[in-house]
Amino acid sequence: MRRTLWLGALCLLAACSDGFSLFGDSNMTLAARAKIEHAFDGGQPLCFGRFVVNVPKGTKVGFGLSSGAGIGADLMDWPVKELDARIAKMADELRHTEHKTELGGLLRHIEHDPVTGAWILAHRGWAENVWGYYVPAYVPVGNQVYELAGGVDVGGGSYESEVARVRAAARRFHPRGLWEIPKGPGFCAEDLFIADDGTPGQEIVQIGLVFPQWPDIQVSITLNRDADPEQYFGEDLLTRMHKMEYANEQIAPELHDLANSVKVLRKGKAELGNWKGQEWLATMAPVRAHEFKFEAPHEPGNPLKPNFNLELFSGLKDGERWAVKPTLSDEEVVALYEHLMKHIVPREGAAAR
Repeated sequence: MRRTLWLGALCLLAACSDGFSLFGDSNMTLAARAKIEHAFDGGQPLCFGRFVVNVPKGTKVGFGLSSGAGIGADLMDWPVKELDARIAKMADELRHTEHKTELGGLLRHIEHDPVTGAWILAHRGWAENVWGYYVPAYVPVGNQVYELAGGVDVGGGSYESEVARVRAAARRFHPRGLWEIPKGPGFCAEDLFIADDGTPGQEIVQIGLVFPQWPDIQVSITLNRDADPEQYFGEDLLTRMHKMEYANEQIAPELHDLANSVKVLRKGKAELGNWKGQEWLATMAPVRAHEFKFEAPHEPGNPLKPNFNLELFSGLKDGERWAVKPTLSDEEVVALYEHLMKHIVPREGAAAR
């Protein structure tokens, strides 16, 4: 059983009012920025993907899906001490599973890599009406077990060559502490550093942050190399939010008052730190909770310019939205958002030149 994303901050996006304002350099805004910067003084850097961000000490961090440096790695819900027994059971089931022409069982190969302690299997499998080979590796890294999924279609190559590829990939897995900042090209996942061998491919990392000073605020960040939100949503952020702002007819009657009380603080194209994209910042009734969104497209082939998505929500308690009055004012939440955006930067040496 694989772990699901710790912070799934998907929300109801209701229709919005025409409210729109920009925060300049007023005394109130300057004070808000000073308050946020003070909270981050003495913080600690956090590595995720090929990036780092400084966060206050005591920040709660949750990792979601991770796939990096040309490798897809799923965190398994297995204790390391059970790994050998689970693999033995899996192999036994595959040996005794027959399917039409596969009367000798499905298992073709099993090995234990002495370098990494990983178990690597190769077995026949059926997907999309084509027989092929699944070649998973189960890699112990610290106290965690990761599954590295390999495979080939019939006619696409031998399982022996795929076993060799998966074995080499598993040897690029290195344990790391949550607050450890590794050196050299590669990708940070939860409790894991994947060293880079220059293999191109999609990279995904998701993290959630909850700050000790403001427990009602949650931040979700997703980095996705060589993919843009239009691939999933069909439209950019501002187009989607514009439709939401004027979609009153789609809102249930009991939510009309809530929808009409949404206030847009700021929206449009924005460039903050390393990121150039679109933002949408708003507050919502009944407690004037904040919902901020930023999206930036990727630069093809550049691992340090992935698709970037940040969402910030306030007013949460025990996962419930609009549950409490936000601990920060509008100016202070904007200052927090801008501070984070400007301090999410590439880790030194994260990508080979």
